[in-house]
Parts: sequence; structure tokens; C-alpha cells
Amino acid sequence: MTNGAESNITLNDEKIEWVTEAVYLGQTISFKNRTTQEINRRISIGWKKYWSLKHIFKAPLNVSIKKWVFDACVLPCLLYGAQTWSLTKKNEKRLRTTQRAMERNMLGVKKKDRIQATEIRKKTLLTDLVVAAKKLKWNWAGHISRLEGDRWTKVCTEWYPANRKRKKGRQFRRWRDEITQVTGNNYAKIARCREDWNKMGEAFAQKWA
Repeated sequence: MTNGAESNITLNDEKIEWVTEAVYLGQTISFKNRTTQEINRRISIGWKKYWSLKHIFKAPLNVSIKKWVFDACVLPCLLYGAQTWSLTKKNEKRLRTTQRAMERNMLGVKKKDRIQATEIRKKTLLTDLVVAAKKLKWNWAGHISRLEGDRWTKVCTEWYPANRKRKKGRQFRRWRDEITQVTGNNYAKIARCREDWNKMGEAFAQKWA
């Protein structure tokens, strides 16, 4: 896979396949719409896990038990790697639509019943996917900022292309954009104080509640 010109590579006289995307360490790696592709994949995996546990979610059990199973088994499948996402409004809507569909199925409610999502959430008390994703990202940003030395995780996150400027017009959302909207460009300095960072994180996540 390359972000430049495609060229043939052979190993032991065998040509290596050239691809536009690949799954590495559980996440989709791609140079185009990576977050969207990864979220689509996460939703698919989340539904597979949900249906594998349908004997619990469709059973006449207390909703609190179903909530515990969802948060412990389905939520991690849906949000694996969420710390690295640059969510757009469209992707946030897709995540929430998926969770609402699971909640309706869990309660045996159909769309034609026309019950508001807020009323369903009061019964399920599930952790909101988008809010949970924002919390994970905020905590990860703080963890990176507190790393010492030339750790690759920190170097790659703080890297800026040399002699390059962003083009005019509407830009692609960057990973750091929603963090710097709250803290400014010096978020790495603010994150040094773990207590203050955690307090700001709660307010940051609740913006999407």
C-alpha cells in the first residue's frame, strides 16, 4: 500500500499484492475516508456481536442486565480504536442510528410505534456511543501529551508536514481539531495536569450528549 505511484514489488519471485486499504491491529488503514470505512466496519462487527448474544437481548430479562451485557460486550466492538477517529456529523449520526436500532430491538419496539429515542434511552440507560467515543479520545490525547521522550506515538501525533499548507476551502477534519476547539493549540501543556484535564474531559464529552 502506498500514497505514491503504484509499483510492483516481488519477494522470492512472488509478486506482493497491491491494495488501497488493509486491516492492521484491528483497524482499517487507508489513505481515503479511513474513519468512515473503519466506522462501517465497526458497525458490522457490532451487529455480529449483538446477534450472537440475542438469547440475552431478546429474553424477558431485566433491562439492567441487558445494559450490562451491552456495555461489556457490544460497546467495545463498536468503539475499538475510537481514540484515533476524526468524527464528522455524518459518522456521529451513523453511530447513534445503529445504537438506537439495537435499543429498539432490545425492548421489542418497532419504528411504527413512534416512541421517541429519548424515552427509549430512559429505559435502557445505555452509554451513548458518541459521548463514549469522545471520552476515549480526550483521555488518549491527555495520555499522549504526558508521554516523555521521543515516543513514536507522540511524534506521529504532533508531526506537521514540512513546507506544506492546507488548501483553501473547506478542510478535512483533523484528529486534533475538536480538541483544540476547547483548549486552543496548547492542549499538550494543559494535559500535564491530570486532574484539570479530567475535569475538562467531562465537559468536552457532554457537548455531544
